[in-house]
Amino acid sequence: MSYVRYNQNNQIVNPQPVSNTVTLYSGSEGFPTLSYKIWNGNYIARNFDNTVRTPSNYQRYNTNNTLVIPSSYQRHDYNNQPIQS
Repeated sequence: MSYVRYNQNNQIVNPQPVSNTVTLYSGSEGFPTLSYKIWNGNYIARNFDNTVRTPSNYQRYNTNNTLVIPSSYQRHDYNNQPIQS
């Protein structure tokens, strides 16, 4: 069933929200293919002065506002010892 947005008088509004279909997993990863909709298709990111901006990826910073570089993933065994590859 498709999502339909209504106003406070229970009338269908125009335009309706824009959705994008996202598919996770191609089926070869051991998980079933999963599809869902994201309802922010008409989202526009803006700066503080209301000018349009390009959204960027999340970047973590320390308390002193210095950039935190994420470390690479390290597997551990059941004793929490690093597994050497």
